[in-house]
Amino acid sequence: MKKHIIVSFFLLSFFPAWGEDQPKLFSGNASGLYYGLGTALCDILDCDNTSSNGSLDNINLLKQNNNSLAIIQVNCLKEHQAELIPLKTLYTEAYTLAVKADSNIFTIKDLQGKRTNIDKINSGSYTSAIDLFNSYSFKKEDLGSIYNLPINKDLNKLCENKIDASFHVVAHPNVNFQSLNCALRFIPIDDDIALKLVSKNKFLKFTEIKSGLYNFDYKSTRTIGVSAVLVANKNIDKILLKNIKNKLDASYDKLKLKYLKLTGIELSNN
Repeated sequence: MKKHIIVSFFLLSFFPAWGEDQPKLFSGNASGLYYGLGTALCDILDCDNTSSNGSLDNINLLKQNNNSLAIIQVNCLKEHQAELIPLKTLYTEAYTLAVKADSNIFTIKDLQGKRTNIDKINSGSYTSAIDLFNSYSFKKEDLGSIYNLPINKDLNKLCENKIDASFHVVAHPNVNFQSLNCALRFIPIDDDIALKLVSKNKFLKFTEIKSGLYNFDYKSTRTIGVSAVLVANKNIDKILLKNIKNKLDASYDKLKLKYLKLTGIELSNN
């Protein structure tokens, strides 16, 4: 009996419950991958998964809450490295421009004058879209109409011909594409533009959207990607930070298996 009490005390000391000081984890839209991953992370970190508008929103919220965490696209970290602590690289997200299979859009330049969704303002996808368009020497104002819808709301509009193109930075396979009842294809990023973007931004890398992930026919598509990362406020309590790292290290392998089964997405080992 005494032995069991000692073991229980040790575990409680190593992995304490936070009580009233339970940290928040700012993730993303309640129907998106960040929020789902936030729920899985909070199961092992004992945190409060909190919905948001995306990466830039998460950074702003994190600055207002010292003892909290956030999931962000790592390229958004570039201007805030002095204020945030990277804890874990989670997975790679691809720049994903989708159009209907019968669309007359074949390159990113063809978006000029088209009805295009570029995700919520202050999301990582929105910021990435603006940078991408600038690399092609046109501005978002050159689009026909701009929409700021989350991915779970705009893909059906794409199928219904209510918009012409949908841009998001997401991991694949993605449940929102898996549930569609129309055929889409993905638009590649031109090699010279991809090289230019990756060369000037250490957070970007070459990747592809592999064929065969969805129930519509499309070719593997060259693009660029960025990692989703778990970060903390640099002013976080040091004991709290240590306990979070201990919990993450102890349970991360189980989290990887669980998340792979749920989503088909393999979390990073880094």
